Amino acid sequence: MNIQVWKKLYLLLVTKRNNMQKVFLILFASSVAIFASTAPVFIENVHGKPNLHFYKIKKEIAEKMGIKYQVNFKGCIVRQGEKGSVKNNDVDKYYSEKIGKDWKEKLTAKTFSVLSKENNK
Repeated sequence: MNIQVWKKLYLLLVTKRNNMQKVFLILFASSVAIFASTAPVFIENVHGKPNLHFYKIKKEIAEKMGIKYQVNFKGCIVRQGEKGSVKNNDVDKYYSEKIGKDWKEKLTAKTFSVLSKENNK
């Protein structure tokens, strides 16, 4: 359910209840609204010697784009099953609907664009 539905439900229930029930409903509705509006985190695993500045810029751009981004620096040894970004269909689906199917490419392109501008100064 989206936040608008919760607001309508809350208003309907609050107008028909006593004070104690109203307090409970306010707390319940607000906690559900906060949980429902939480975006998933895009987690990227990085192996080898990373360019820390690149990932700092990428995190800043991700925040501006509305992407919750986390980078994990894993060291030089790649264990079986550890590659690039963590595969999570919920993350892909959420950001594809919000930003577009090519949201990862947009994030990377904007990161390189900022770095290019910095290098040309």
